[in-house]
Amino acid sequence: MSDDHLDVNIAPIVDANSYYYKTFSQLVLDVLPSRRLSILTCMDCPMELNKFANLKDVEAYIVQAATGCGTDKAIDSLVTFHTFLDTIAWSAIYHTGYGMSSVMDEKIGQLLPDDLETVALHEGNHVNPVRASTEKPEPRSDMAKSIKWCTFSNLTESVTTRELH
Repeated sequence: MSDDHLDVNIAPIVDANSYYYKTFSQLVLDVLPSRRLSILTCMDCPMELNKFANLKDVEAYIVQAATGCGTDKAIDSLVTFHTFLDTIAWSAIYHTGYGMSSVMDEKIGQLLPDDLETVALHEGNHVNPVRASTEKPEPRSDMAKSIKWCTFSNLTESVTTRELH
């Protein structure tokens, strides 16, 4: 990834954060969520949880994880919020059209050891494209083959039978 790409994408975020900091009107926020609620949800960028769940600032703790997967860290957060920060309810929110629903653990394990650049979709199949060179020439690892990536192909099944990782 080039520095120009970072400048174009990151600089506006830094500027917006600076403006937000200078104009933020709720200087003292209560640490405890007013609804006493924690939500585990997907981290997809199209998810606008505050809008579709009608949440305002400091009404709930939000834990975002790939696919809304109940990883050890996500569960740790939910338990901590309940035990130490007085939440009494939690919810898991899933959605359709998840970007990773077309990629399975086996495919990730196959592609990552060869190339850390963005894959291409060719005739419905994710592949590492042929490259003249790569920006990430460091040695690879087969560890990707043993990681549980929280992928799924069936939304209903993933919600009702998901095992914790």
